[in-house]
Amino acid sequence: IGADGAGKSSLMKVVAGVLSHEEGKVEVLGRLIDSERQAEKVKSAIGFMPQGLGRNLYPTLSIEENIDFFARLRMVPPDLLQERKERLLEVTRLHAFRARPAGQLSGGMKQKLGLICTLIHAPRLIILDEPTTGVDPVSRRDFWLILAQLIHTERITALISTAYLDEASRFDHVALMHEGQIILEGPPDLLIDRSDATIVQCAAKGAALAALTAAFPQHEATQGEVRLFVPLRDPGQAQAQVQSILVAAGLPKVEAPVVTRPQLEDLFIAHIGGMDSFARGLEVAHALLNESPWEQWRSERYASFDSGAGKDFESGKLSLADLHALALTQGEPKQVSGKQERYENLLNQYLQR
Repeated sequence: IGADGAGKSSLMKVVAGVLSHEEGKVEVLGRLIDSERQAEKVKSAIGFMPQGLGRNLYPTLSIEENIDFFARLRMVPPDLLQERKERLLEVTRLHAFRARPAGQLSGGMKQKLGLICTLIHAPRLIILDEPTTGVDPVSRRDFWLILAQLIHTERITALISTAYLDEASRFDHVALMHEGQIILEGPPDLLIDRSDATIVQCAAKGAALAALTAAFPQHEATQGEVRLFVPLRDPGQAQAQVQSILVAAGLPKVEAPVVTRPQLEDLFIAHIGGMDSFARGLEVAHALLNESPWEQWRSERYASFDSGAGKDFESGKLSLADLHALALTQGEPKQVSGKQERYENLLNQYLQR
């Protein structure tokens, strides 16, 4: 799962054996894919449906002609073809349209036909690249129901990519991708259960809205309501923190805030934000450790931080970039003996995280 450009399609093509890779290791169905020859050996057990509505179909051929073509391409015996074709047409409810050209099908029907053509040779693994992109909500739901049924009855594994985070709950295992990297993976429910965050939703306008959105950068504000991503696991503590922000700003507490667990989309955005903060921290680390000697940097830019800032840094409440920004606002240091080691220890902890 990931936004456009995250690398999902490239990964799908590598696993399908239609795109070579220069680094890393890929195993498909127990076979190491390290050459075109090895990739060819597993293709008979794979079904690949590329991104795009009807991308793997021939628009001038009818539904049945497309199925027959892919069956011959995959060398499906005629006696098995008829039985599999009829069953798949029945499950997808396309049997009544078998003579219709693929170019005259709706988006949802094209994807169903594409799924049949992907499954016609009884593969062990199917790879579906964003199969519901561009499909209307009703057809999307219908597609997932059909796919779930076929996965169960065919006893196959499905590797699927999607940009729709709301579809993640349908999967047994998810991997969130960002800029070519997997930043979070595991069963959807487990990822949410393990998240140290709470969603607090409440009414907020004017000064209250400004105070809350400033305190919680990850938020959604619409029509007098604000939805806050609070980095605290305990719902009571999350509510208390929201109320304390308002009290500190001299504002009344909100009434009846709604507390829920975060969704995968919340975790995805939070992790992307964390990676951006990490990148900024790396820039500072590079400047500190590689470009300028400690004593020069300390004398020119370092401002002593108190133990509270250090604890916030260690607990993850304060990033290295934030710590650096805080240092720049506190003036020249006094009695800095021993703080070089303290700072470098914090820096190392940050880089390890």
